[in-house]
Amino acid sequence: MIACGLCGGKGTAANQLHTEEWVCELLEMLSPLDPPKRHRDLQTKRYKGSVLGLLEHERFRMWQDSSMRTENTSNRILQCYGIPGAGKTIVSSMVIDHLISHYGEQRVAYIYCDYRDKSKQNLLNILGSILKQHLAATVKIPDAVGISLENINGEADMSQILKFVIQQLAASGHFLCIDALDELEPGTRFKLLKALQTVFGNSRIFLTGRHHIASDVSRILQISLVDSIQITPNLFNVRAYLSYEIELDQEMNPDDMNEQLKEEILDGIVSKAQGM
Repeated sequence: MIACGLCGGKGTAANQLHTEEWVCELLEMLSPLDPPKRHRDLQTKRYKGSVLGLLEHERFRMWQDSSMRTENTSNRILQCYGIPGAGKTIVSSMVIDHLISHYGEQRVAYIYCDYRDKSKQNLLNILGSILKQHLAATVKIPDAVGISLENINGEADMSQILKFVIQQLAASGHFLCIDALDELEPGTRFKLLKALQTVFGNSRIFLTGRHHIASDVSRILQISLVDSIQITPNLFNVRAYLSYEIELDQEMNPDDMNEQLKEEILDGIVSKAQGM
């Protein structure tokens, strides 16, 4: 439960409203988007023993470790691109878990973009969701933020409050992960990328999407060269994932498949995956 820094005082209407229940209700009003729920769903879909080779990539390690980064502004942004079905969203979920395990929830925020939810995924709701994640992981909400939350009116106010919160986290290194950036409406994508310049300061940003948005990221952020990593199906992981799914099916229908048929299916699919 969140402890609001404004609960202790008495004598004003504002202070009387700042109870834990009030804070929770207000945070829910910030945005209808619920990235943590989507994240939990993805965690259940990942096969046991999943290993993400991306974490060992030199560019990823340089992006993650501020002591390894250069003065180049582009180093704070890492793009991961791949074809549909390459596993970008699963990769995002594993990167998020990795960052949270190393730095804690208070330093990591994330958004899962989805073309099926375009009407809700506008800039106001995205900023509100990021702000909600930060405040939900905060032991004590800053007084200035608590007061301002009562009177939020549109994107400008949301951006200012978020900028204030981000500034508090900047010294310790804050991370923002945005999955499937290409699935946002072009106008929303443009506004969000501009916000990455003006609101998120020196935060380290992890992006995934299809290749065609690479030019948008460079053009809108005015960075000629942004670090990027290609996401491709790893054959070992493809086989391990399929084997895991088949084993789940075998538990429910043990008579439908034997080991020989299982191996034939795995060999056939992995062989075709080599041509992707």
